Amino acid sequence: MNLSPSSKTSPYQRRTFVLKDCSNSQLIKYKKLTGLYFNLTIHFSMDPRGFTELCKRLKTLKYLNTLYLNFSSAYHELDNRSLRELSFALRKLHSITVLTLNFKNNRNITGEGIAELLKTVKKNRFLSELYIDFSECGEVSEQHLESIYISISSMKLLTSLHINYFRLPPHFRSGGQLANNLIKLRRLTLLKDFSIDFKLCNGLKSNDLIALSKSIRRMARLTKLFFSSVSSLCCTQISLESLINSLQSLSKLQKLHLEFLKYEYNPTCFEMIFKAFENSPTLSDLILDFSHSYITSFVIKNLLLSLRTLTNLSKLDVKFPHCKYADNAIIQYLGQGISSLTDLSSLKLNFDQCSAINKEGLIHIANALKNLTSL
Repeated sequence: MNLSPSSKTSPYQRRTFVLKDCSNSQLIKYKKLTGLYFNLTIHFSMDPRGFTELCKRLKTLKYLNTLYLNFSSAYHELDNRSLRELSFALRKLHSITVLTLNFKNNRNITGEGIAELLKTVKKNRFLSELYIDFSECGEVSEQHLESIYISISSMKLLTSLHINYFRLPPHFRSGGQLANNLIKLRRLTLLKDFSIDFKLCNGLKSNDLIALSKSIRRMARLTKLFFSSVSSLCCTQISLESLINSLQSLSKLQKLHLEFLKYEYNPTCFEMIFKAFENSPTLSDLILDFSHSYITSFVIKNLLLSLRTLTNLSKLDVKFPHCKYADNAIIQYLGQGISSLTDLSSLKLNFDQCSAINKEGLIHIANALKNLTSL
C-alpha cells in the first residue's frame, strides 16, 4: 500500500492519506485517520475477496470523517456482496461527513446492492456531502430505484449531493416511475450544491423534468447546480417553463454547469434558460460543455448569442473538444456573446480536436477580448 499525506491542509492536516494501491493490512496502523482517499490505479484489479479484507480494515478507523472510494475501473470484479461488506463497515463509522462512492463500470453491481448500501448510508446522522456514481453498472429495477430515492431524500442534512445516474431498463423511459422518484428530492431543502447526470437516460419525458423542477424549487439555498444532457431535459413548453420558474427562484445561485450531449433539443430552450438568469445579481460562474455534442450549429449559435444577457458573469468556461459543429462561424457567435460581458475576470476556452477552427476564428475571439478589461 502506498500511503502518502494528502495535499489538503485544514481540517485534516496530517491525518489525511491517499491510498494508491492495496496492501490494506497496514491500515490497522492508522487508527486515528480522519480522511481516507482510496483511488486505485487503472492497472490494479480488485476482486470481492480483496474488497472484503479492505472493509474489515475500514471498520477500525473510528475517527474518519471523510471517505473517498474510487473503484471505477472495468478491471474490478466487485458485486452486490462487495457493497454488502461495505455496508457492514460503514455501520461502524459514525463520524462520516463527506462520502464519495464511485463504482462506475462494475457490471455485477445492480440496483439491489446499491439500494441496500444507501439504506446504511442514510443512517449516518452527520453526513453532509454525498457523491455517488454507479453509472455503467447493472440495471436498477423499479423497486430498487424507489428504495434508492427514499434513502437519499431522507438525508435531510445534506448540503451537497452529486448523482451520476444509474442504468435504467427501457420501460422507465416511457412511464412515470422516474418522475415519481425525482419529486422526492424536494425534501433536501438544505442543499447548496446539486449535481445530476442523465447521460444514461436517453428518453427523459416532460413529466420527469417537471418533477425535477419542483424539487429544485424547494432547494432555495442552492449556490451550485449541474445538469448533464441538458438537451434531453428540454422536452415541451410546459416542462421547460416549469424548469425556468424553478431556476428563477434560486436567488443564491452562483455557479451553473450545463453539459450538452444528445440529439434531441428544443431550438429555443437554451435562450429561455438563460433568460431566467438575465441580469442575475448572483450568477457569476458559468460552464458550457459541448464535448462530443451532437446538437446543431443553429442551436449552439442561439445559445452563445444569449450569453449577452448574463451581464454579471465573472467566470466563463466553454468547452468544444471533439464537437463536430465547432467552426469559425461558431467562434464568431461566441465572440459576439461575450463581448458585452465586461465583468469577466476569467475565460477558459477549449477547442481541442476542432480542426475546422483556424486563425480566422481566433481573430474573432481576439476582437471580442478587447472590450473585456477585467480579464
